[in-house]
Amino acid sequence: MNESLNPTSRPRRGIIGVLAATATAALVAGVVVLGGDTPVAASGLARFESCAELEGWGRDASGSETFEEVGAPLAAAGVESTVAASPDAAVGATAADGAGAVAERESSAPADNSATQAPEGDGTNVVVEGIDEPDLVERLGGDRALVVGGQTLAVVDLGAASIVARTVVPWGAQVTYDADAGVAWAVGTGDSGRVEVARFGVSDSDLTAQGTWSVAGNLVAARRQGGELLVVAADGFDHPVAFDLARGDEDSAAMPDEPMNGMSLPFAGEPVPCDQVLHPAGPAQPVATLLAVLPVNGELTPVRSTEVVGAGSLAHVTAGAAYVATPTWDESTGDQSTGLHRFDLATLTHTGSGLVAGSLLNDFSLSEHDGFLRVAVTVGNGGFGRPIPLEGDGGIGNGGVVFEEPMSEAVGPVSSSAAIEPDQPVADAVVPETIVPGPTVVESEPPVVDPGEPLNEIVVLDTEGSLDQVGRTPRFGLPGETLYGIRFDGTTAYAVTFLQTDPFYVVDLADPANPRVVGDLKLPGFSAYLHPMSATEVVGFGPDESGRASAKLFNVSDPAAPVLVDSVVLGDDSPVTYDHHAFVNLGGGRFAVPATSWGGPLVGSPEDVICGVAGCDEVGRSYQIESQVVVLAMQGGRLVVDQRIAVTAAEPVTRIIPATDGWGLVTTSEVVVVDSDGTPRANLPIA
Repeated sequence: MNESLNPTSRPRRGIIGVLAATATAALVAGVVVLGGDTPVAASGLARFESCAELEGWGRDASGSETFEEVGAPLAAAGVESTVAASPDAAVGATAADGAGAVAERESSAPADNSATQAPEGDGTNVVVEGIDEPDLVERLGGDRALVVGGQTLAVVDLGAASIVARTVVPWGAQVTYDADAGVAWAVGTGDSGRVEVARFGVSDSDLTAQGTWSVAGNLVAARRQGGELLVVAADGFDHPVAFDLARGDEDSAAMPDEPMNGMSLPFAGEPVPCDQVLHPAGPAQPVATLLAVLPVNGELTPVRSTEVVGAGSLAHVTAGAAYVATPTWDESTGDQSTGLHRFDLATLTHTGSGLVAGSLLNDFSLSEHDGFLRVAVTVGNGGFGRPIPLEGDGGIGNGGVVFEEPMSEAVGPVSSSAAIEPDQPVADAVVPETIVPGPTVVESEPPVVDPGEPLNEIVVLDTEGSLDQVGRTPRFGLPGETLYGIRFDGTTAYAVTFLQTDPFYVVDLADPANPRVVGDLKLPGFSAYLHPMSATEVVGFGPDESGRASAKLFNVSDPAAPVLVDSVVLGDDSPVTYDHHAFVNLGGGRFAVPATSWGGPLVGSPEDVICGVAGCDEVGRSYQIESQVVVLAMQGGRLVVDQRIAVTAAEPVTRIIPATDGWGLVTTSEVVVVDSDGTPRANLPIA
């Protein structure tokens, strides 16, 4: 799995597989921003009237029964479908009693979810500009940075090559830093499986605990803007099991003749009262999704919150709104549809809901622009044909295969039908099956899909009231291919589908009512992360035809005829192919990413040595791992390697930190500090 806020997640209380998918694919938690315009009348959701009604809904949903008591089933997840709502269902979720008053905020228009870059290595590469995402690394300014390893948060001074301060944080935590307040937030999962948030004051030499907050469930996402953190979590309905020892043998702990009828509510019924929990008009998974806003100072408790039933698969946060995606399945066909619920960030008032057919890849699948929400979906089977997702430190080509020549340089322009030929081909190498971390696929029989049917489309929704459809592209993608990469950039989108080849698509979204695919390019491999570098240049990261991690430069100056200009092999694996936080913008058209190659056996290793992280050879000698800082630059319309700095480490490098005169290379347990020429300075243990 990629380096998300939630470690290897497991559904609590036997929640359906989708909840595991939500925690695994999500990424990271949310934030509240300066408010927007006065919310329009909400549609698509209504409140429960009591805890008894909420509990009854959970019992029915858990039993896969029809939800007639709550509302009619959702309309078929087709083009025109939105969640039905009666006029009296136009209610908004207000803050829970005692949650605190909502501060007065200046009005701000929704932000454009366009391609963004971290400012010259000092910020996290994010989906939406101005909305920070917790990560394993957070720059503090100069050569100092916050780094998470295991359950340790450390302040690292790269200039002095030393650890300045350490503190304990929740398991699998990631961190976001508010420079104005000098406050760091760590968001992760506690030992008991609860979502935990810890807040720290950050000084030159210390991390001071300022409080903690926790809630039952699994982490979906977290986002921060300014002085507030939005945490999104999902939790299921608990079916308590009673053991009546008087009715059976004590050693066997026999079950009673009749099970208990009681059911505990998601999040233990807090912090949102039952009569303010929202539900759609039709079916939803028997899970609830909580949105809670935490303040930067004072008591660490939600200042406002709301809750909606349905398993949140991801949360997409812009400058004025938070969108929660809640997938559901048609029991008769297995087809997936995704509910989309919009909340005003200043108040967490629900403003509208909609429904699209199909599944979403990740947070990049949503984009709010000029009053419209663009949604990239894969319809039909929602993931059939994807490579098997990995948990833990997986990667591309990580099967212990030795590549004698790990790096190739850029190649020239490639036509839409030509394959990329590396400058330094690997002779007689057996390339393992490419396995790339991705969204967890629900374990169920996939529906039958016509192999000749395109599966992908971009749907445009209105954000005023109900999220009504205003336009959609024709289906695109080769037969059986699903979305593997998507990026919105203003009125253009770039998409990649994959099964056996890598079609790269350019989509024109200038007319929301008539979005259309205007150009495509077919080549081997695929790009899972797309990063626009300019109005005419896009870099894609993913495996090439050999399964090795590469960076590809696409020229889209003619949207109808995109061209592959360069392809540079990074290494056997690079986290940037499945985690956009690994991309570091250095400014001036330069950027850096970490890469790892599996080297040969260590010379002189005894035959009884324990196998290394990358595997062992036939006589039991440990393999070494070579990680690199790969600095790439845009020069004259080409993509060139500006610098490669290699280090040998026991673990793959997951992040790199630029310093004044060198680099910090972060693994799961240490920070390796090197000079600008690659000379090692120190190995600083973190975990």
